Amino acid sequence: MTASDNHREQAILQDWLRVKMPSSDDLTVTALSDAKGGGWSARIIFVTIAYSEAGHQREDRLVVRFLPDYLLFLGTDLEVQWRFCEALRQHSSIPAPAILGVENDPAVLGQPFYVMERVSGEVASQSPNYNLEGWITELPVPQRTELWRNALTTLAELHRLDWRQGFEFLNQPEYGEPGLDQLLNWLVAWRDWAAKGRKLPVVDATIDYLLREKPAQSGVSVLWGDPTPSNVLWGKDLKVNGIIDFESVTLGPPEADLGWWLYMNNLLSEGYRIKRLEGLPSAKESIEMYEQALGRKVEHMDYYDILAAVRMAIITVRSVDLHISLGHIAADNNSITHNPVTVYLANKLNLPVPEIGEDFHTFTANIFPMGDDD
Repeated sequence: MTASDNHREQAILQDWLRVKMPSSDDLTVTALSDAKGGGWSARIIFVTIAYSEAGHQREDRLVVRFLPDYLLFLGTDLEVQWRFCEALRQHSSIPAPAILGVENDPAVLGQPFYVMERVSGEVASQSPNYNLEGWITELPVPQRTELWRNALTTLAELHRLDWRQGFEFLNQPEYGEPGLDQLLNWLVAWRDWAAKGRKLPVVDATIDYLLREKPAQSGVSVLWGDPTPSNVLWGKDLKVNGIIDFESVTLGPPEADLGWWLYMNNLLSEGYRIKRLEGLPSAKESIEMYEQALGRKVEHMDYYDILAAVRMAIITVRSVDLHISLGHIAADNNSITHNPVTVYLANKLNLPVPEIGEDFHTFTANIFPMGDDD
């Protein structure tokens, strides 16, 4: 961002916030900067404001999150993300940031956006990988386990909520009954949207498997959609100060969220051939922690691991197409079908295994977290 762009955005946000915060006198945006290394799919900027209220001088830190120019997920909606934060704050004790407002007019700042309070805390960085460096590596081993348990306890608390008590807006009846049926039907629609008429042999076979082998019984919970350590804000006491990133909130079995947490943590260790940081629980230990907090045993976790992996495979399709559209990689780059996720799924389901070649290495040179932070 150039200095002139920064000043322009600062002035626009200042005017916008004065409307949204009418009781705040002399509101001024005193600082504005782009977040570095955060937000796989959305631009994020940090803002500091100063104002007086009821005769007292105040300073707040805010976050502006934009709707991406290019969507990874089908149906990404800022209003849903705002309503989800509000519902968490009104109907649970789960810490979530307060949202000051949503702007759907792209003419204001180039893309729709919302502004929320900036919650204090530390996240587990994906780049650099939290198993290798960063604040978690500096903690004593027992404290690493403690922060993990606290995050999984928060996840279980989310899943114990009754979706009919304030989260009804997450229901998407056009995809079927709430629960696994709705989640799978949305997955099919997302795959079709991402594929754009192309055959995705491993992804297609995996979705056929998920539909065919669907567990007969599964619950309906409020799902975060993207529960990972990089979306948890831990305080100095290692308790969860906040959870963030709600692009894919939905309804479904709690095991779907847990499966994503486990899959992503496996990806960021064994998947990258990195040793898991001592003290960070294994998948088995994580499941036990989560079950203790949830109050019941989880079921069919191998099924939900496959569900998590095929989600990542579809994200990869969208990511490859993005970099093709930007001219970073050739139009015939085969990474949409030949990548570590499709290899993983092919091995799990006894399918023909794609061979990863130079195309994928060219692709990874352009992406986060395997490439640069930018």
